[in-house]
Amino acid sequence: MIKELDKRINNIKSLEKDQCWYITRQSLDFKDLCYAAKIVNTFKDRSDQNINFESFFKEKAAEYNISTVHRMTRNCLYVGLCQTSGSKFEDYYITSEYKEIEKLCEGKFENVDLYEEIMIKLIEKIFISAEHDEQNDDLRKNIRLHPTLFLYKILASLYDLGLAPEITLNEFRLFVGTAERYQDWFTTIALIIESRKDNSVFELEELNDLYDKFEESSHLPKTVTEGNRFNVLFKNLPFLVVTQSNIKLSTDYIQKIKTKLIKYESLLVNATDLENINLDDLFVKIDQETITSSIKVEEIHANYFNKELAVGDNRIFYGPPGTGKSQLVLKNIQKLNLPPQNIEVVTFHPEFDYQSFIGTYKPVSVFDGNTSNSIQYRFVPQSFIKIYARAWLNPNENFVLQIEEINRGNCAEIFGDIFQLLDRDPNYKISASTELLAYLAVEFKDNPTLLKSLDSGKLMLPNNLFIWATMNTSDQSLFPMDSAFKRRWDWVYVPINYDCTDSNFKIVLKDGSSYSWLEFIREVNKQIVSITLSPDKQIGNWFINANKSEQKGIISQKQFINKILFYLWNDILKEETDSFLTNENGDTILYDDFFDASNAITLIKSMFAKLSVKQIETTP
Repeated sequence: MIKELDKRINNIKSLEKDQCWYITRQSLDFKDLCYAAKIVNTFKDRSDQNINFESFFKEKAAEYNISTVHRMTRNCLYVGLCQTSGSKFEDYYITSEYKEIEKLCEGKFENVDLYEEIMIKLIEKIFISAEHDEQNDDLRKNIRLHPTLFLYKILASLYDLGLAPEITLNEFRLFVGTAERYQDWFTTIALIIESRKDNSVFELEELNDLYDKFEESSHLPKTVTEGNRFNVLFKNLPFLVVTQSNIKLSTDYIQKIKTKLIKYESLLVNATDLENINLDDLFVKIDQETITSSIKVEEIHANYFNKELAVGDNRIFYGPPGTGKSQLVLKNIQKLNLPPQNIEVVTFHPEFDYQSFIGTYKPVSVFDGNTSNSIQYRFVPQSFIKIYARAWLNPNENFVLQIEEINRGNCAEIFGDIFQLLDRDPNYKISASTELLAYLAVEFKDNPTLLKSLDSGKLMLPNNLFIWATMNTSDQSLFPMDSAFKRRWDWVYVPINYDCTDSNFKIVLKDGSSYSWLEFIREVNKQIVSITLSPDKQIGNWFINANKSEQKGIISQKQFINKILFYLWNDILKEETDSFLTNENGDTILYDDFFDASNAITLIKSMFAKLSVKQIETTP
């Protein structure tokens, strides 16, 4: 993740003029663009064949009371009202979508409500950087995304993090409008949140200076993102509220937008040509209940970030506690259909070291064939070397080294020189110890090719060995990872899934009152993000797995106090004296208070009330 953030920050610092989301600097009012397309269509039937397009446009535009600048027709290309067969304005012609709009409103384009669905469809299908962009293969050649859907992703994700689904115009221009791929959505979210906490958090003077400059004005310096006027285009969309200072997703449309994103991300799984991807499914009306039951958010997420199992990859699955990171690793392992001997599982912890991970020379007891044992010194391999050797010996099979809680151990000490192999570059081999080479020589004795490879005394990772790890972002401070280590991994974010029916547990108090677990974590996570200004400490939907409880699917009052409230008081709310930590009288609640049997239920209910978590049922 740090590697990706560094890359984004450096990209922003090095921006050239208009090296961002770009759309021609002319009118973007959709009805005006429809009139511009109409002028394009009537130009070919003009009575005066000597009049040029610019003059003809100016004359007709004045009749329609729109901008008389003929270059606005360039934006008709962006929104799909026109296409072109050449480089001149005379080469433009209208599309079938325009014809449909004209038919629906009978040429009265002010009646936007008559063709609103087509307008939304066309704006959401805009692609950057499309062929009609003059800088498609130059300044903006690296930008390959659908900007409207990317913006939806940012706003919906902020909402899922318990924040308002809105961004400032400055955040839009600097962080959102500089994204190049849909995969950049998480680094964009991180940049927005971190800059809100402290715009000096990255310790980058140039970026901070830039941020300070646009905080003082309504727009970025012209040398940075002058050409990004998509915020003006977004004013046409009913889902968004766009003002001079911010862009907001209306909460009335949250579920509709999230459903659209689920379908969009499912299309991206196998997409090779993003510019011509068929987005028609995004605009088909499907019953929401059917979508929720047939497409699980976590499956779409897993598929999108794991399109294919790359040859010999290193991945860290990370996110807040309880999001199901280990389960996601297991699902990926199941895709490989491996026998048990092809999998090594190890858990890092503070006492774990290089010898525990790689192996070391130590005394072992050896039976000498008689009645007694003798003590000999041998190299004793550990999890990494065991699976390393098996992977080399079986090149037609896949192997997985699964590391749980990778940040609970000192990675620099545990990996030692082995971390250099994570580059998976033949030019980066490492020298092995004499003892390790002797051990591998025994393991490879029946394979002449492998045995000969040891002559150089160098090691490299086999391509059929996958190294997959989990990391709880709540515990990042245990053993910080340096940048050199982080950049050798692919990072897969595992979000909280508030729609997961498998974790739709009930919190049941001793008086029989019952509350929704998913509703509780949704509301309490808003408080956690507000207090910590970070999503890392949120409670995941599997923070408690009630499927393993005494009563399946039930979180008891005792579990709730001992696990959830303990976590809140110990890790989140130690110094907080407001929000949902007060009782009905406004007094601060102490963790010890919940162990007063006569008062515990009242206090928990008071907390639920502060969080607006409603009771769902009462049992006798």
